[in-house]
Amino acid sequence: LLLLLLLVTYYNLLLLLLTKYPHLLLYFLTHLTFSRCDELVQYARERRVKLLIDAEHHCFQPAIDNFVLALQRKHNQDFPYIYQTFQCYKKEALELLALDKERALRENWKFAAKLVRGAYMEYERDEAIKHGYPDPIHRSLDMTHATYNKAVDMLLNSPDVSVLIATHNQASVIHGIWGMIERGIPPDTERIAFAQLYGMADTLSETLAKHGYVVYKYMPYGDVPLVIPYLLRRAIENSSISIGAGFEKKMVRKELWRRFTGHS
Repeated sequence: LLLLLLLVTYYNLLLLLLTKYPHLLLYFLTHLTFSRCDELVQYARERRVKLLIDAEHHCFQPAIDNFVLALQRKHNQDFPYIYQTFQCYKKEALELLALDKERALRENWKFAAKLVRGAYMEYERDEAIKHGYPDPIHRSLDMTHATYNKAVDMLLNSPDVSVLIATHNQASVIHGIWGMIERGIPPDTERIAFAQLYGMADTLSETLAKHGYVVYKYMPYGDVPLVIPYLLRRAIENSSISIGAGFEKKMVRKELWRRFTGHS
């Protein structure tokens, strides 16, 4: 009975403090979140596994950036375990990328970046109108393409930087390959890799792997109601998929014919 009374008293006191000082709750949740992330990174480091922290809505991104920066400062001293994600459909992408790269160089830790285009265009524009701040998204797809390729060039020019070129866009992949060739970077270098979603642009992934480039196929895992919206956002983000779908089907039919008949 005494123990129960103490627990109730402790709970009420804690509730009172959090109600009166809400910033304490924010501090507690922030500390708890970082501790859990840090534990996950420690587990990955023991197995020499890299972790890529995804990007989210514009309003959430500063908080995510701060968490990733703290983790990179702690764990990327000798090896790029933590990758930050940069959304190249945002007007500020190149500025943020250059800032973070320069900070890592100044503080002497390994900078690692994952480059994507972004998939919340309509949402971000609606939120900007709703809350009265400037639209953070490029006005056109061509501007996004140009930003993506400039980001690739910026990172290829930095020999101590690791980059994951995460795209289904064939033109961007070719841009990255030519950038590596022009700079004399070997295909199998550990610091540069390509990535596509499993089941999307598979012929592109296979061609990269066939020529010795490091390429990853990633797969979303979870309940169908959660995974389907994710896949739809990837399709929106990579509009070139719809153009390449016909080519993918042609390649599949050709491979099936080869396996059944023995003739190419």
